[in-house]
Amino acid sequence: MSIARLIYSLFRRVRSVLLLFITISLLFYYTFQNEIDILNSYALNDSLPSINNNEHTIKKSSNLESADLHLSTSDRIDTDRNNNVAVDLADPATLREKNMYFPLLLRESSELIGSNLPLSSLLTYKEKHPVLFEYSLPSQTSLIQDDTRKDRPATQLPPDIDMVKQVKDIFMKSWNQEQLLLKSNLRREVTWPVELIDSLDTLYLCGETKLFQDSVNLIEDFDFRAPPLAMEVIDIPDITTRVLEGLLSAYELSMDKRLLNKAKQAADFILRSFDTPNRIPILKFFWKSDLRNRFPDRTVPSGQLTTMSLAFIRLSQLAHLNKYFDAVERVFATLRQSYNEFDMDFMLPDVVDASGCRLLTPKEIEKGVHIKGSKIMKSIDEDFKFVHCQQQGIFLKSPTEDNPQQLPQHQTYGINEKTLPILENLFKINDLFQFSYDILDGSSKNANAAPTDSNINTDMGPDDEFIKEDDELIQKRNLKSGTKKDSTKNTPNGKSVIDSQMFLTYFINHIFKFMTFQPMFPKKIGDQKIKFLSSILTNSQFMPTTNELDVTIRRSYDVSSSSCRLGGILGLSSRVSPQSGTNGKYILPSSLLEMSETITQSCFLLMKEFDGLVPQRFELDPCADGDCEFDSGIKSQMILDGEYETIENDQSIGIEVWNHGRDGGVQKAKRNSIVEGGTTKAQSTTNDKPGNAKAVAAGNDDERTQMRRVFTLGKNIKPHITKNDISGSQWNNHPDWPFWVNKVESRRLLDSNIIESVFYMYRISGKQKWRTMGKQSFEILIKEMIKLNSGAKGLWQVKEFYENGEKVNNDLPSYWFSRTLKYYLLLFSDGDEISLDKYILTQGGHVIKKK
Repeated sequence: MSIARLIYSLFRRVRSVLLLFITISLLFYYTFQNEIDILNSYALNDSLPSINNNEHTIKKSSNLESADLHLSTSDRIDTDRNNNVAVDLADPATLREKNMYFPLLLRESSELIGSNLPLSSLLTYKEKHPVLFEYSLPSQTSLIQDDTRKDRPATQLPPDIDMVKQVKDIFMKSWNQEQLLLKSNLRREVTWPVELIDSLDTLYLCGETKLFQDSVNLIEDFDFRAPPLAMEVIDIPDITTRVLEGLLSAYELSMDKRLLNKAKQAADFILRSFDTPNRIPILKFFWKSDLRNRFPDRTVPSGQLTTMSLAFIRLSQLAHLNKYFDAVERVFATLRQSYNEFDMDFMLPDVVDASGCRLLTPKEIEKGVHIKGSKIMKSIDEDFKFVHCQQQGIFLKSPTEDNPQQLPQHQTYGINEKTLPILENLFKINDLFQFSYDILDGSSKNANAAPTDSNINTDMGPDDEFIKEDDELIQKRNLKSGTKKDSTKNTPNGKSVIDSQMFLTYFINHIFKFMTFQPMFPKKIGDQKIKFLSSILTNSQFMPTTNELDVTIRRSYDVSSSSCRLGGILGLSSRVSPQSGTNGKYILPSSLLEMSETITQSCFLLMKEFDGLVPQRFELDPCADGDCEFDSGIKSQMILDGEYETIENDQSIGIEVWNHGRDGGVQKAKRNSIVEGGTTKAQSTTNDKPGNAKAVAAGNDDERTQMRRVFTLGKNIKPHITKNDISGSQWNNHPDWPFWVNKVESRRLLDSNIIESVFYMYRISGKQKWRTMGKQSFEILIKEMIKLNSGAKGLWQVKEFYENGEKVNNDLPSYWFSRTLKYYLLLFSDGDEISLDKYILTQGGHVIKKK
């Protein structure tokens, strides 16, 4: 009882003080909040407190390195004719000050953004755009794998001991020649040991235990929280594939935790590049710049935005940290939203605008649009002017210097190092989760789904009609409009209707229809088909009256050697059994294996024709009739007749139109547009069942919102060749070029693209022919190296063939260790050593485990 009285007595004494304390606390809180509001209003009005706006003017300067940090702010502010505040953003100090509030919006990163951070702040980093709610790493359920999903065939050949020994000998010859341990130690002040890390897992697979441990001991001494100061700009995709993937791969093989700790340091540094308003990475990263508030660049290779995916997800699994997975999820969420943004749906062009910014026009600003939208950010462009960016949440068409407002222009699509990572990583991420989680729609998968097969005819020549899509390729979906504002999330449960199966199916369907071609080749190789993958250029025009996007496609028969990797990717994809998801559809057509074999064989024949010196890019003539054997006399006559001096117009071929609705629904359109001889004809269309015409618009109540694409073949893009360019059946300026090739760029000897696909084709089929192909290519490779790099007394070195003086030093490229020799080693080794049922080989050729 006495205790209760004591408490009551104390309360009576302090209650008046308590009331006063609460009153003072509230007063301080609202005063502080008012100060924040005032400061924000200053920022929005381009002014700062205590500034005399009319006193001084300042001369503009574009050199951000020569900033006078001691100038007062009033010396950098002027007014325009309307007495509005005009800020001189060309002044470096003013730009840094304003960049605290307004992000930079640049076409491409350059040294103009400066390197002005003090040394004390380089090791620490505080995010400008932190993530409030991270995506959680999905819990992975174990799926029962049947034989159709196994990457290893039922029969496996024993290891080829002799070839394994030859490959290991070449690896050690190259390693000793490069002295990677010594060079890494000597260069520690200027760079990370990138080449050493990139080769580390191959060193382990070669059984060089002592050298591996010595390398790890050296790597342990490096600090990966930040690069050495001499590294001005960091190529984020390159550092990811060589450093982060290399550290992870070496850890997965050796289980040395020192490597995992270094991988986390490197990943945390790479995460700095994701600190942008839309959380899309800056690929060309000037990490020492104090202009940290930046959008990603407006011209970036589309596929390289996904390069960090596999390493980040695997590191999230190993470190039990969500932040790495969150970064990947946001990139693929943007990719999903962008599926219908470009001329080719479900594809991204070579280069995209990663900022997601649509710039408001002066007329829109006059109407006050910039103060009404919640997703509009005031920004600073590369001309040191304020602009207003409306965030679209998608990837956009990249602006050109003469077309900054993104007016209609052509788009370039190729199968090359810029775009392939999308296809590769999308498949391998799902494989990493063992297909229990879909990175595009964020849903778990039912492992017991019933398969639905669909075929796409891939035997297409230039004069063939376009492939007619199977009615079963994309089933009609029951979609309800209006449930979500997100156009790709219109299912009742809020999951996206755009999943990986649908994306990959359409992506590869476009490749088969528009990008494969049969070339004129120097000789017939039995019954083997020879096909390559060319780039295409598109132009589009939207027809509001018919709600159609008229897409004209022009073929350019230029080929990237990176497209040879597609053979292996398609081969891997063909082994995946049908899976259910939001769409419940077979992921890819059953003809993938046939196409992967054709591409891989064609690339191998190309390598033989060039004696191992594979061109990185080349141009061919398409085969116009059934006989595709090259005849030099016929080509010479065509050039003399002037047939290469003008652009030849192919006959336009109509495509059956599929209705890719804005809500993600995919149904057959009510009419097909067939373009024949310049005349457009309308045809009524029904579904499989008679009288079911209304079902085509089931995805949306307003049928007119279903935009249709009409694809039309335009003129081929042909090389401009005159009679002065040839002498008989030889090129005048390039006598080393074969006459059946119109252009050759940058030949390489140690390139890994072809042997990678050969390796995958062997692992999924177990056929001896792929090992035979690999053995022949290795023999060609060694023969050419001895020929090019022979010295006295029969000694020779391993060197890359750098044409046109592209390489300025004599170091071996690290891909020779991390990819080329590794694929040769695994091709001839026991299939159990690195089983594709348990491991994934990344874009950089590194090994990570499936959980």
